Amino acid sequence: MIKATVNHQPCNCATEAILAAAEELFAQQGFAAVSIREIALSAGVSKANVFHHFGTKDQLYKRVIQQIIQASTELLDELGEGDDDYRSRLLHFNRGQLQNILSNPQGACLLLQESLALRSGHGQQMAADLLGKQFNRLVKLISKGQQQSEIRASLDPAMVATLLVSANLFFFDAMPVLAHLDTVSFADNPDKFSEGVIDTLFQGIAARETGS
Repeated sequence: MIKATVNHQPCNCATEAILAAAEELFAQQGFAAVSIREIALSAGVSKANVFHHFGTKDQLYKRVIQQIIQASTELLDELGEGDDDYRSRLLHFNRGQLQNILSNPQGACLLLQESLALRSGHGQQMAADLLGKQFNRLVKLISKGQQQSEIRASLDPAMVATLLVSANLFFFDAMPVLAHLDTVSFADNPDKFSEGVIDTLFQGIAARETGS
């Protein structure tokens, strides 16, 4: 859940309280099932206060999603501006992305519920639009790595981006199960998982033939 920061401006405190309440309720019930009245009651403010700060339920929902993915946006900025090789940059991105997911499980659940498969409708479309912009940025950055001959040119950059994103989401969703499997050594080590994902992508799984 988003924690309100210490601020002497009541308007900012109210905004943070509304965002926190909205994120929790949207994650629990989905966009369509949540009313502004419920959000206002949970945040300890009036309905008029919610409308004053965010205008509409759509705009409030959009702000919630933007706040959840802000850290990922910053990681994409770093990925595009980094000087390291692409393996190092993608490892930094993937590790940071997983840390973001694990540090805000409620936000991650909201994105999974609204943008993937569990619910459909207006809220899903808004979430998909926002997440789609981030995904397209990642695809373009992977394409840039191909242009710089650091990533194999024959690969579909969207496929690479999908593998990166889906690996982290699976790890988050399957952690309780992975923790009980004797064959899994990385269930409690997200950094080890990220390293393994990037190493697998860059090295592949086929055994290398030794030279004669």
